[in-house]
Amino acid sequence: MSSVDDSIRTLLLLMPRMVGRAKRLKVPEELAGLNLAPRHLSLFAYLLFDGPLGVNELA
Repeated sequence: MSSVDDSIRTLLLLMPRMVGRAKRLKVPEELAGLNLAPRHLSLFAYLLFDGPLGVNELA
């Protein structure tokens, strides 16, 4: 298997564990009042790793 295949396999095996733990985490107080869903996670990840982005960059 290639390195890319190995990396993808590792990610696929880790994803259920990561999602399970994330679901058990308490929502930060600053976000508790917002109507957020799991679909917002990828947007938060982009902002966390790439810094401030415009709407067009996120879309």
